[in-house]
Order: sequence, then C-alpha cells, then structure tokens
Amino acid sequence: MDDNQHAVAELMPQGVAALGHRWRRGQSGNPKGRKRLPAEEKVNRALAEEAHELLPMVAARAQRGEQWAIKLIFRRAFPEYRPKEKPVRIPGIDRGTFSDRGQAILDAAAKGRLAPYQASMLLSGLEALARTQELDMVKAKLEELARRQAEAQSRPPIEDDDE
Repeated sequence: MDDNQHAVAELMPQGVAALGHRWRRGQSGNPKGRKRLPAEEKVNRALAEEAHELLPMVAARAQRGEQWAIKLIFRRAFPEYRPKEKPVRIPGIDRGTFSDRGQAILDAAAKGRLAPYQASMLLSGLEALARTQELDMVKAKLEELARRQAEAQSRPPIEDDDE
C-alpha cells in the first residue's frame, strides 16, 4: 500500500473498506457472526454424520432382542400408516339444531359413509361449536343486561303524585 492509500485508510471511518479492499485488516466483514443453528438441527446433523457408525450398533442390539432398538428400526423403516380420507358429504349436517346435526353424523356412520373415528371427531367438533355458540349467547345477554341497567340509571327517578 502506498502513502496515499495509507492516508486514505486513516481518514476512513472504522470498519469502512479502504480503496481496493472490502474490509480493513483485522476486522470481520460480518460483525454479528455466523448464524447459529437451532439445537435440533445440530443434533440431526451430528446424527447424520455418525449414522454410518451407529446403524450397525443399533442393528446388533435389535438382533439381541433389545426392544428400544427394534422399535427404532421399525419406526424408521415402516413409518406409521395414516389413512387419507376423501371428503364426505353428510346430508343434513349444515342445517337444523345441534341434535339434528349430531344425528346426521351418527346416521352417516351407521350407513358406512364415515369411519367410527371420523364420526367421533366430527361429534367432538360439533360439541365444541355448540359450547362456543352458547358462550356467545351468554355474552350477548350480559351485554344487553348491562346496557339496560345503564339506561335505567341514567333516567331521572319517577316521582309519585300521591303526596
């Protein structure tokens, strides 16, 4: 670096690149540092790197009958089956009372249109919806009572003419 470049570098603010250089010597170009990986990703990377050594050990343990090793291998080799349901149209589910809707779900299950677990899940959802609507109705009634009470308190008292 010639004298002019030294002079320019001394006049430059801290961290600003001198002519022809991206960073000043001895300073990082990334002061915040490298982004850290989440702990789970670190573990996954470490396991992936060591998997070639771990797999034979786990397989040997499974062959000896150790349940944890057998479960681990089977869970990885044969993931849990999750059925994919097709959408089902249930007549009467979109109208009527909650009892009517519940009966429509039970009828669909009885006719084989729904699996028992599907009917159970739909009935649970229907129950949650009923509770939510019930709370909405209670809230609306309380607000109406509060409004009426405020109106009654803001009116002038009625005087009796009997005196």
